[in-house]
Amino acid sequence: MAKSKRDYYEVLGVSKNATPEEIRNAYRQLTKKWHPDRNPKNRKEAEEKFKEITEAYEVLSDPQKKAKYDRFGFAGDNARDFDFGQGGFGDIGDMFGGQGGFGDIGDIFDMFFGRGGQSRATAQRNTARPGEDINIVLNLSFKEAVHGAMKDVSYTKFEVCEACHGVGGTGKKTCPKCGGTGRVRVVKRTLFTNLITETTCDMCGGKGYTYEHVCQVCHGTGRVPKRKTIPIKIPVGVESGAKMRFAGYGNTGYNGGPSGDLYITFKIKPDPKFTRQGNDIVTMENISFVQAALGTEIEVETIHGSEKLKIPAGTQPGQKFVLRGKGIHGRRKGNHIVIVNVQIPKKLSRAQKKILKEYAEISNIKVG
Repeated sequence: MAKSKRDYYEVLGVSKNATPEEIRNAYRQLTKKWHPDRNPKNRKEAEEKFKEITEAYEVLSDPQKKAKYDRFGFAGDNARDFDFGQGGFGDIGDMFGGQGGFGDIGDIFDMFFGRGGQSRATAQRNTARPGEDINIVLNLSFKEAVHGAMKDVSYTKFEVCEACHGVGGTGKKTCPKCGGTGRVRVVKRTLFTNLITETTCDMCGGKGYTYEHVCQVCHGTGRVPKRKTIPIKIPVGVESGAKMRFAGYGNTGYNGGPSGDLYITFKIKPDPKFTRQGNDIVTMENISFVQAALGTEIEVETIHGSEKLKIPAGTQPGQKFVLRGKGIHGRRKGNHIVIVNVQIPKKLSRAQKKILKEYAEISNIKVG
């Protein structure tokens, strides 16, 4: 019985009416999530998922293949969907090996479909693919974050090699190791059967071809790393951990595919005086117990400059005062919140002690 395959739209998590951009974005997110290098503990599962996602994208990103799939589903596909593994044979070699003279699975594809099966697979591997996204962290001072700023950001990205115009070399020829398929089969013998697996050809990197003269600048990859500097505008009130996306500023795509995106994550350095709570700014201001009892006026440093604050008589320790509109001016204007810290002197002079004792007597307060 043939192995059932998940619907390609279900694989990418998009609807049948999804736009090419929605399909592309879904593909990017899923390949990042299921890349085998990011899932070392579940590498086998990740490889299967990655393969499934790539296969779905190759069909749904191509208008002709998508139209064929929408009309016929998997019935419109060819040899790649045949699965003999559930019919009670140890592997495909056990099914024909020594009985009919077939060498391997490639001979079976040739019998039913000629070399078209390999040609189609090779063409799919060489289709345009988007470049990788780039993620960088940008450190900001507290004031840059609350007021906004213009900053130059430098990073390294892969761009088209100018020496070979992204081709990779001259004298294109079929890869001698994979025969142009971009894949090589590895047979592993086990106790009961032979396990056949496919991997990307390490000679051509899965392209299916090599060159007589490989480009000495990019070493055949068609891309070279370059240092880029771009100016960016830091939004007013940006918070630590926030991200900005710059579409198309990531690595150049493969085989003419679109470039990836650049994501900048902001990391904000704490300030020794100011504490942020959303768009509000909080500071702690010290006053003496005499000022708290009798009242006073103090100057408060805010992110917008110095402001006067009246402290009423009888102010208690930890009491809060609000300077409205003196916080961060983002989508909503924040306030500046002042928390009063009443300081008690550790040492008193004789005169001070005398006055306080007189106050205690008048107030009928028992002291030591």
